[in-house]
Amino acid sequence: MKEKTLKMSQGDLEKTQKGEIKLSFINSLQDPEYFTSRILNKKLWPIQSEILKSVREYKKESLLTPLFMLGEVAMEVLIPFLMAKLLDLGIDMGDMQSILRYGLLLIICALLSLCFGILSRRFASIASNGFAKNLRKDLYYKVQVLFLRNLSSLLVF
Repeated sequence: MKEKTLKMSQGDLEKTQKGEIKLSFINSLQDPEYFTSRILNKKLWPIQSEILKSVREYKKESLLTPLFMLGEVAMEVLIPFLMAKLLDLGIDMGDMQSILRYGLLLIICALLSLCFGILSRRFASIASNGFAKNLRKDLYYKVQVLFLRNLSSLLVF
């Protein structure tokens, strides 16, 4: 891996042997093999990968929540376009058929947005409560193991 040196402040930087400062994150991005190996080995975000182990049986709900949210947002974005079509083709032209068609489409989009929003909130609450339950359980077991390991050093006879 080639090392490029940059003269910068002491933020996330490391000092090299020559006293120059290198930006290790930039260097890791320049070497794609290094970057992908860290992602595949889950060393890039170790805390997140540990916390995500607590999702366990709530994976389905965790994945459905953003999908339903995307559906809700898509319907909310579609409504102004349909309203513009209603105004341009229906009201300005005086075409009653277009007014009824676009009005019905607006009602359908609003109802779909409502359903997607309700489902998104439902699955989000199930996933978040289940995740919190599993996280509390995992933390409890880690504290118990830590306590039992150090029990002999804590007891004074």
